[in-house]
Amino acid sequence: MSAVVLCLGFAAILQFIPDAAAKIGVYVPFVAQWAPAPAASDPDADESAPGRLLADADAVIVPAAPGADRPTPGRDSSPRPLGTPPPSPGDSRYALMRENTAYDPCRPIRYVTSTENMPDGTADLITAAVAEVSRATGLVFIDEGTTSEPASGNRSAFQPERYGDRWAPLLFIWKTEAQQPKFTSDVYGTNAVGIGGSIAYTLEGKGSAYVTGEVQLNTAVLSRDLSKPGGRDTVRAVIAHELAHVVGLDHVDDPSQLMAPTTSSSVSSFGPGDLTGLALLGSGACIPEL
Repeated sequence: MSAVVLCLGFAAILQFIPDAAAKIGVYVPFVAQWAPAPAASDPDADESAPGRLLADADAVIVPAAPGADRPTPGRDSSPRPLGTPPPSPGDSRYALMRENTAYDPCRPIRYVTSTENMPDGTADLITAAVAEVSRATGLVFIDEGTTSEPASGNRSAFQPERYGDRWAPLLFIWKTEAQQPKFTSDVYGTNAVGIGGSIAYTLEGKGSAYVTGEVQLNTAVLSRDLSKPGGRDTVRAVIAHELAHVVGLDHVDDPSQLMAPTTSSSVSSFGPGDLTGLALLGSGACIPEL
């Protein structure tokens, strides 16, 4: 038996079978509109080395202007895409969160991980899931290590006090049921194992782009899954699924694809429909004015 639940921008399919069958939630991105803004030059930009990626130790937090409500336009932007998506399989079994919206391929997607509630030995599962999505999209990700950013029900895309003059990095965070009420940990029945999504901004006359996102992971249920045979592969697949939501893929009603709304032990990697959608999402527009 299954049921569709729609509430507060969340969409999930529930499958009622024993042993904590999982559902995977996705939130619809918030969209803000801005009037056109003049392109700003970055005095620190090195035009002779477009797309240069900084190592963690080299990263410098640039303070934001007092009272700013968004980063300086063009921050972290390169004059050309940093990567190239692979050839598309041309499969129609995918769905997008929003049409004509993707991450800017001329900027890296920087990400941080909260270690609060994080099960031991799962950092490499995040790394593996990020690598999988990067290969499928051509988007460049930069791991900036851990963060002390606390769990929040309404994460801000611009946090200058913590991250400086740039969009907040993508956040991987492990949450308890108290921190995320949609997370339950029933031994029998249905549990939401993860939630993923991004915040999109639209610049008039230039288009829309995602600027940051969040992958929320259910600590209790995924910790239990880790102890089962094949559990690490299952958890990696969940993280990859949620990260695909972050870059713009929605659920698709096809159990052979990783973006199906429920987890399956027989599907642990992206299918041809997923890969078609991810390749498309790696071909978004560069918007340096954003």
